[in-house]
Amino acid sequence: MAELYIIFGLMAFVFLFIMYFIKILIDALWLSIVGYLLSRIFNIKLKYKSVYNLSIYSLTLSTILYMIYIVANMYTGFTIKHFDIPYNAIAYIYIITAVLMIRSDLIKQQMEVGKIVEEQKKIREDNEGKEENKEEPKEDNKDKEDNKNKKKEEPEGKTPEGNEA
Repeated sequence: MAELYIIFGLMAFVFLFIMYFIKILIDALWLSIVGYLLSRIFNIKLKYKSVYNLSIYSLTLSTILYMIYIVANMYTGFTIKHFDIPYNAIAYIYIITAVLMIRSDLIKQQMEVGKIVEEQKKIREDNEGKEENKEEPKEDNKDKEDNKNKKKEEPEGKTPEGNEA
């Protein structure tokens, strides 16, 4: 008779495990669809796979609370009407919060990239200004060298002729 109880208990455990596992996967599917739609609404391009992983993570706390509730219900008979509502609400709040956090992180990254681009533009302008300044003195040096060459060509002691006199 004890073997029959053990077999029956194991079968019930396996059946309930499979049933709750399927329930969690279905909840994760619905939650991932909501998360995917939210990501599209907020213009965040997330792959469905990453949203599904996020939905699994968001169900973690709800699942732990649900297991505690099942154990408490079995041993004490304590029941909570409509326990599925907070179970789902916790997960939906978590996925909404996660999508909004990702959105704010992306906005911060875009602002940082904008600042970096502005700094690069300033540096380029400064570098171009320095290059122009370097080229101008070179022209001045060329003018000075040309004047020296002209002076060398003119013999000393002779007076200039024409308009230069």
